[in-house]
Parts: sequence; structure tokens; C-alpha cells
Amino acid sequence: MTFAYSFLVDGNDTNVNTPFLTVTNESDAGVELTGFEVTIGDTGFNFDYIFDLAAPAGGTIAVNTLLTDSVNGGARTDVAAAVFTGFDTGESAGFRFDVDPDDFNQNEDWRVVMTGVGEEAVATATFSAPGLASPFTLSTTLFASGVDGVQGFYGASETIGDAAIPLPAALPLFAAGLGALGVAGRRRRARRG
Repeated sequence: MTFAYSFLVDGNDTNVNTPFLTVTNESDAGVELTGFEVTIGDTGFNFDYIFDLAAPAGGTIAVNTLLTDSVNGGARTDVAAAVFTGFDTGESAGFRFDVDPDDFNQNEDWRVVMTGVGEEAVATATFSAPGLASPFTLSTTLFASGVDGVQGFYGASETIGDAAIPLPAALPLFAAGLGALGVAGRRRRARRG
């Protein structure tokens, strides 16, 4: 079973201070993305405003800090976290965030705050799937090498468990084995008789 996600941090459509983060579930069919969080890279800064929520096509989104006060700051949290329902394979969801210093509001470039050397942000996705005993998490670090202009492209994937032979592929193998047993049985009878 493959768990995978990609995400884009896009400062193109407004500015680099309030980019839009889009997460896409790229897992195998049947795997649902249930949560996504980003920790701030430089802890002298924070997420003080999370807005413009975009739910997955068939589901919902809720975030830990949805603020209406974009002027004076708010919770000033170091983690922007979203919880989803119905976030199926191939779907996307996201939110816009504002990055500011801990003690005041100021336009800050997300690329500097979240991808600075030694102070890289970390993104973690949580998945659920039928037959999975507990949630599966997958993380990636937001290195500056993922940035192209004012956009950052990131992602991660991992396959767990053994890949089973699909039933249609197993049937010819089974039939060939039965045929070989039949030929061996005829030869044995032919030698006796």
C-alpha cells in the first residue's frame, strides 16, 4: 500500500507573505488523507492568520487557527494544522497562511522563514486506510532547494507491506501448476503400464 502526498506553497497569486498551500493526496486508491500540518521553520516567527480554506472535493476541512483578525495577529502558533474528512486519492485541499514575527505584524517572506538553513519547516501528513490498525504519518522537510521563484514544491511517499500478486496474474500460474502435475501423473502411469 502506497501513502503519498505532494504540496505546493504558492506566493504567486498574492504575495510571499500570505501564500496558498495546496495539498494533494497521491496515495493508492482507498487511502484517505486525514490530517496535514506544517511547523514553522524559524521559531522567532509564527502563523498568525490561516484563512481561505479549500476543502477536498468530497469532504471537509478544519484548521487549528482560523483567525478573523488579520491586522493585529492572533494565536501566533508555530504549527498550522488541518484535519480533513473525505480526502480521497487524487483530490486536493488547502489554505492560505500569514507568517509574522512573534511579537508584531510585518510582511515576511515565507521562503526565508520556512526554508532558512538550519531552520527548515517540516510538513507531516496523516493517512488512514481499510485494514490499517493505526494512522500512518509521513513527513518532509521544506528545504530551499524545493523553491522555484515564489513557489515551493514538496512531497513524500512510502510503500508499506508486500505487494500481493493480483488474482488474475495468479490464475495462469495456478493453471500451469495443475497442468504440470497432470503431465507428471501421465508419465508415471505410462512407465507403470
